[in-house]
Amino acid sequence: MNKEQEGRVILLAAQKGGVNKTSTIINMSSVSHGEGNKRLVVVDLDAQRSTIKWNTKFRTAETLKSVDAYFPAVTEIPEGITLETLIELLRPKFNEIYLDTAGYIGDKTGEAKRILEEAIPLADFIITPVRVGRFDVDSAFETMEFINDVLEESGKTDVTRVLLATDVRGRDKSMNYLKEELLAERMGEFKDTWTLLESYIPSSTIVAKNIDKGGSAFIPQRVNSVITATVKAYREMLNVGGIKSREQSEKEILASVTKELAKLKRAAKKAVAEVEETED
Repeated sequence: MNKEQEGRVILLAAQKGGVNKTSTIINMSSVSHGEGNKRLVVVDLDAQRSTIKWNTKFRTAETLKSVDAYFPAVTEIPEGITLETLIELLRPKFNEIYLDTAGYIGDKTGEAKRILEEAIPLADFIITPVRVGRFDVDSAFETMEFINDVLEESGKTDVTRVLLATDVRGRDKSMNYLKEELLAERMGEFKDTWTLLESYIPSSTIVAKNIDKGGSAFIPQRVNSVITATVKAYREMLNVGGIKSREQSEKEILASVTKELAKLKRAAKKAVAEVEETED
């Protein structure tokens, strides 16, 4: 599959949970929408159904329903078909397919690791989020090794693999610590297969609260620092994979997104008013 064609598959994978996979997917797919990719879907492969729960919350939240068209569709694997078959069905219909997977440490059933092993060769891009901390970095390296082994065994050596720092407290100072000390010890082993993105996602309590309400970095409160960082990370990921991003500044994307959300809200209010008039 040419990575510039429709239906590119973007996999978020980490050995452990709590590294912001789901929130990164939600925010990155929203950024992708702002970049012009209108047909987006998330496949929830996590037994905890984090994205499914987010989606259910979003669809029923009165403050968010008016921007329904802005967010990605969310699905799980229908009973009776494989993930590979589902991807084959989705590729022609969507610009991007995001795979939200579970951390497999502590999963005694082995199901999370099995699903991830099945998903890895199907991806065009793989993002491993990493938080700033010794144990988080060690876990990220183990994830990267696992992914490399699966790809080598399946013969899919052309998959773009990136490491994305998330939930970064302390901004540039913490990022420098991550790069110059924590990752420097072993990153050389992965220089031919993995790229550490210069972009990173800063920590934000407001975004966490937005996600809890079924929103994103865009809504109900807009968090410009996270949106701008996600735009940069998304574009950098595409560039690593040889895809040129659109010639729009982060400010232009923010402006177009704000305009589109406002338009959707006005349309929703008009529809509600028309229904109320009919009922009267």
